[in-house]
Amino acid sequence: MLDGPDVSVALRGGVRTPTQARDFVRWFADAWMRRPPERADGYSEGELEAVEAELGFELPAALREPD
Repeated sequence: MLDGPDVSVALRGGVRTPTQARDFVRWFADAWMRRPPERADGYSEGELEAVEAELGFELPAALREPD
């Protein structure tokens, strides 16, 4: 058994909007790390561009949206 948040309960009904997705990520981070996510937990624009170059495609624009 995993020791952490019950994602199946949190995702019941699905995630249909960007706001719901951000709310889920915040909930999951807070439940898993026992603290809310902070801006320092993210990645810089340069880091995202490097990953895109390695993968060969662009990441979703939502990854660049400010909180």
